[in-house]
Amino acid sequence: MRLLEGNRHRGRLTIARTNLMQAWLASDEPAQARALALIGWPEAAAYASRASWADGLSLLAAMEHRPRASAMLRGYADAPYAATQNTRQVAESITVERAEQLARQSLAAGEFKRLKAEGALLRDADIAAIAFGERDEGTPAS
Repeated sequence: MRLLEGNRHRGRLTIARTNLMQAWLASDEPAQARALALIGWPEAAAYASRASWADGLSLLAAMEHRPRASAMLRGYADAPYAATQNTRQVAESITVERAEQLARQSLAAGEFKRLKAEGALLRDADIAAIAFGERDEGTPAS
């Protein structure tokens, strides 16, 4: 990835970071995935890769025991796929299925569905606070 940093290949760097973040998540390394996502998410919108990044962010939230944030991020990620009638690639499908499975362990079916619908209405500017929050979205502070 260092070869792609600081030059005209920023789009390729974004793709490489997305893939690496998903690899960290698949390897059950959410701290590594979070560190990379904090760097990579700000450029995701510029390179039209918000949906695949949000898929990973949904799993990250679920792995960090933030199921409400995970469901909202899933809804946010689903919206561009639906709008363009595109489908997820295999890696993204596996990521969101795992995120949903983890989130549903802590949320009632209706709650998951409601939060996912709310997530579909979110804007890019809303995502960082939800994705990188220290507590679950909508949960009172301890």
